[in-house]
Amino acid sequence: MLNVSILGPLAAFGSSCTWAIAAVAYSRLSFKYPAHVINMTRAILSLPFFAIAFALDVGPAEALEALFIIPISSWSWFAVSMTASFGLGDVLFLISTRHLGVPRALTLASIYPLWATLVESFRKVQGGEALPLTIWIGVALIVSGVGLVTRTQSTNGDPVAIKNRFKLFIGILMALLTSLAWSMNNVAVEHLGSTHSFWLVAIGRMLAATMLCPFYGILFRKIFDPNAPKAWSGPWWLDGADFRTYVVLFIVEGFCGSLMFVYGVSNSPLSVGSALTSLSPVVSVGVLWALDRKAPAPLTLVGMILTLFGLLSLLVT
Repeated sequence: MLNVSILGPLAAFGSSCTWAIAAVAYSRLSFKYPAHVINMTRAILSLPFFAIAFALDVGPAEALEALFIIPISSWSWFAVSMTASFGLGDVLFLISTRHLGVPRALTLASIYPLWATLVESFRKVQGGEALPLTIWIGVALIVSGVGLVTRTQSTNGDPVAIKNRFKLFIGILMALLTSLAWSMNNVAVEHLGSTHSFWLVAIGRMLAATMLCPFYGILFRKIFDPNAPKAWSGPWWLDGADFRTYVVLFIVEGFCGSLMFVYGVSNSPLSVGSALTSLSPVVSVGVLWALDRKAPAPLTLVGMILTLFGLLSLLVT
């Protein structure tokens, strides 16, 4: 039996809730701004709040000292985490949506808890242990439930009619690579959380994001805008109107959501944390259902029920 505080899994689930709310706004902004601009804004706006909270928690001098003594090996893990999420992971996912449509792409990408569970299972086997059966059942139910909800939920239907087999292959490949990248992000955060405080992990990730997002923006600019005259051409920041509209959301999701993500993954078994951070599609449906008073489609309801049983299985463990 795994002896884990309930706060870790609850925080992981909380990060899914904040992402479910923010993802709608980020999706709208993605039609006007590249992914690296949105992610860099998230990192820059949330970083001061992490720094202030860390300084209040341990003291300004101690916080500054902790930042300066972070080993090079940890910075490499910070780079892996933000490459797998804010950088390359988001790029791969957006490419897959262009070939498959959002529902299909998100369904494939959302299997990433399976990879995290395999990693944790391998570690257990190396130590002569095994994962409890309830974790395997819970992860399988959650992945299946999220897949059903994502596949059947599309506001305007799925506009992508796949007639080109090569495009189908590229879309599937990019979506599967996205799932591996998102899983690697969880592995990196879990590793960092075992050696550093969650405040330090959160700050390190955002510092890495502010440095890596411009790099990936230049590197992948031509992929998203083939007609761009220069790879480093803008936009590089939100305009005044968009900034004023979304600044509070950026701070709440970037600070509170990232904090719950880091704390949840760092204080849960890798398989449990990964599964609980993948629930934003299901949460989104629940929120829309509550607001619109309109029952979801039958398959969506089945997916939500499967996800609920998966959650119960993980929490019982």
